[in-house]
Amino acid sequence: MPSLPQDKANHCIYGAVIFLAVYFLLSIWLIPHAAYAALAVSALVGLGKEIADAWANYKATGNWRTGPHGVEGLDAAATAAGGFALFVAVWIAGGVK
Repeated sequence: MPSLPQDKANHCIYGAVIFLAVYFLLSIWLIPHAAYAALAVSALVGLGKEIADAWANYKATGNWRTGPHGVEGLDAAATAAGGFALFVAVWIAGGVK
């Protein structure tokens, strides 16, 4: 059975932690639709991190794909997937309104 590469697993965990932190804070502040906002933040952070890595590569080498940082769309997707997994858990628990 194939396993998830360590890098993608780390991104999933980061996405889940981001979702949890944002959802917790927004829920404490009684912000409506906290779960949707937390899901959006986890996806945007994953995308933003890959864009920042691409920019750093471009500044260092003139090429956005090669350089000191790995740039992969699947890393952003894995971060969003981690947030989505917790979104589904919150939804099943009845916390999505």
